[in-house]
Amino acid sequence: MCFQFMQSISQLVGACVNQGTQGIKSSQSYRIPMCLLVVLPGIMLLCLFFTPESPVWFMNKDKPQQALASLRKINRSNKSYDPAADMQAIETQVALEREQAKDATWASLITDPIERRKLFYACGVMFVQQINGIQFWYTYGVVFAQSIGVADPFTINTIIYVLQIITVGVAVMLGNKISRRNNLIVCSIGILISLITVGGLGTTRSADGTFSRGIGIGIVVLAYINIIFYNFSIGTLSYSIASEMSVGRNRNKITSCAMAVFFITVWLMVFTSPYMYYDGNLGPKIGFVYGGTTVLLLAYSWFCVGETAGRSNADIERLFQDKVPVREWAKYVIIHDENAMGQKKNEDEEQIEMA
Repeated sequence: MCFQFMQSISQLVGACVNQGTQGIKSSQSYRIPMCLLVVLPGIMLLCLFFTPESPVWFMNKDKPQQALASLRKINRSNKSYDPAADMQAIETQVALEREQAKDATWASLITDPIERRKLFYACGVMFVQQINGIQFWYTYGVVFAQSIGVADPFTINTIIYVLQIITVGVAVMLGNKISRRNNLIVCSIGILISLITVGGLGTTRSADGTFSRGIGIGIVVLAYINIIFYNFSIGTLSYSIASEMSVGRNRNKITSCAMAVFFITVWLMVFTSPYMYYDGNLGPKIGFVYGGTTVLLLAYSWFCVGETAGRSNADIERLFQDKVPVREWAKYVIIHDENAMGQKKNEDEEQIEMA
């Protein structure tokens, strides 16, 4: 969630730079924003020389002395720091990961039904995060506002990012206090309605291709509503869901697949949007297209999202191992003792599987 919040801040900075340079009557209007793109990566590159290496990485490379030195460097502000406990925890973690890696294979993501379910959930959430057409507002927001005849398109685009920061901030604070499943379902319906309404307003275009001022303002307001619903739900929660679904021995492989699906879907949406909008002559009626794809988001929220609040990675792994339907995750009770593996609330008989 915090990743989305920091990303929102950087997008707002970029939008403000674009708004500030759009009035320059020379090539500097685009060269300045392009040059500023290297500032933050440049700072990060310089800071790499002063960043301690991960002690976990050193332990993975069987370099315990360097791991010990790294821990002391990271905690140098604590004069009484004793690295013994952290070293033991890292050793245990590395040993567990190595044990799990023995059974971690790419083939098991397809052949093992439990691992296949994890893969589907993790990749699915990154797919539906983008398939609802959100990139259209972000990537082509200025051009879209100009095409429907709304004044100050750069200001409208900047407001989009202001709303995003506010909404993501609220979502971060309330993320674990609101039912994730209900949040996604309600907001998915809100996204669907706003997109269908944008498509409907797009049918009022006059013969010369223009829209009335009221219709233009209505479309912009609906775009803002769409941004709010998106960032309060799937835009912020998708990264957490993908991480939580990538549990067990294939965690790194599942995470890699999920991120690959994310970037492929982003490219697909950014690439096809202008063709549908201009070459297909859809204009704002593109809302009908993205309304249709948003049904996939709604379906995913209903069939694939369970409540994981208060659950550890080990608990989530157990939910998969016990093949618990996502609608029952919130009520499923896990007995943490050496013999019992799981129990559902209100069951007549206790379901025990010997470890």
